[in-house]
Amino acid sequence: MTIRGSILLLTLVAAALNAGQALAQTVSNNPACLRAFAPLRDEAESRGRLIKAASERHAPPEEACRLIGEFAQSEVKMIKYLEANSAECGVPQRVTDQLKAGDERTEALRKKVCAAGLQKREPVGDYISLRPEPARRRGPVGDFELIR
Repeated sequence: MTIRGSILLLTLVAAALNAGQALAQTVSNNPACLRAFAPLRDEAESRGRLIKAASERHAPPEEACRLIGEFAQSEVKMIKYLEANSAECGVPQRVTDQLKAGDERTEALRKKVCAAGLQKREPVGDYISLRPEPARRRGPVGDFELIR
């Protein structure tokens, strides 16, 4: 993963977490909404920390792809909750829109990282058939070699 990719990852995670914190402040007026939303936000935050840690240790693209996919799933859970309960919880539409925009960026990043992981893979196939055949002697073989 490049430095540019790491910065993009950290920006993405920070944006999603900021939206989640803004939402938590909004739903704090309704304790039932906060209790239902807090586990979703906590899951996204923990997955975001995993991405950050993977970025810091320069994890391979395959691992980053998996982690970003899991983070995207947690974002989708938050978005679905908000779409279903925004009126009851008094959540402004802009918060849902922020999370949706963040999810779109996450998905675009996931596609890039996963594509990079696929490009770096070794070709899969029959390596035996790829080896060059040993050079064969031309001419007589067997007992005739002794006559020379």
